[in-house]
Amino acid sequence: MKRIFLLCNIILLTSLAVMAQKTQQRKFNPEKFRQEMVNYVVREAKLTQQETAAFVPVYKEMLEKQRKIFDQMKVIDKSCPQTDRECRDKIKQRDKLDIELKKQQQAYHSRMMTIIPPCKVLKVIKAEDSFHRKMLRKGNERKPVKE
Repeated sequence: MKRIFLLCNIILLTSLAVMAQKTQQRKFNPEKFRQEMVNYVVREAKLTQQETAAFVPVYKEMLEKQRKIFDQMKVIDKSCPQTDRECRDKIKQRDKLDIELKKQQQAYHSRMMTIIPPCKVLKVIKAEDSFHRKMLRKGNERKPVKE
C-alpha cells in the first residue's frame, strides 16, 4: 500500500513539474520577441556587419515608437462604447493612430534608406512581415483546438 501511495505521489509530482515547464515556455517575452525579429530581419535582408551596426539602433527606435501607438490602439480596442457617437469617436481615434503609424513608418523608411540601400530596406519590410506571419502560425500551432 505504501508503495502504491509513493508511486502515485512520484507520478503526480512529475506531471506537475512537466506542466509547470510547459507553462513557463508559453509565456510571451516581448524583449525576446523583439530581438528574434531584429535578428531575423538582419539575416533575411542580408545586411553586412557595418550596415547592421548603423541600421539596428534606428530600427529598434522605430519599433519602440510603434509599440507606443499599438498600446494606444489596445486601449481603444478594450473600451466598450455604448452609443453610436462613442463608437464613431473610437473609430476616428483608431483611424488617427493608423495614419500616425503609417507616417512614422514612412519617415523611418526614408531614414533607413540613407543608412542602407533601398533594396535592402524593402527586404527588411518584407522580412518583418514574414516574421510576423511565422510567429502567428507558430502561436496557432500551440493553441488547442476548441470545439
